Amino acid sequence: MVETCRGCLGTFEASSIQTHPYLGAHSGCWQIYTDILAKEFTDPDYFIVHRITVDSYAAQHIGDQTDRRARQSANVHIIALYLMFDQQKKIQEILHFLRLATEEKKDWPLVVQKKNPQWLTVHDVANASNATCHQSFVKRWGQSVWDEYQKDKVQIIELYNKVMSRS
Repeated sequence: MVETCRGCLGTFEASSIQTHPYLGAHSGCWQIYTDILAKEFTDPDYFIVHRITVDSYAAQHIGDQTDRRARQSANVHIIALYLMFDQQKKIQEILHFLRLATEEKKDWPLVVQKKNPQWLTVHDVANASNATCHQSFVKRWGQSVWDEYQKDKVQIIELYNKVMSRS
């Protein structure tokens, strides 16, 4: 049976795989995502864009926003996309931000689920025929997710600055 993922809003066949505890992904969507991760972890040419893969997926799958972990996840991954695509920060700078943002288990504001996003999903990335195509699809995926959050940029910058002021 084909069902809609409540995160990315793509359609997926159900899978028997156990999903993430707070990201809110459909089992079929999660299955494709974990297959992509496996490919990235086993081939350095695919791994080059791993940071974008993780941030894009988590920013699409914001989960139940009554859960503090889901709010933290959604916010920090959206900020990571901002740093990657808007600010063109290096991976080391993004990782530094992520460490600072997650070392303290604090509360984060709610992230609102996108209603009609025009973003790519794991379906688009899974169809990549080689590492070069994979890198291209992942970069386009990440940009498409960031594009959907652009209107929240002022709040995203404020949250980023708040985290960085503690360092």
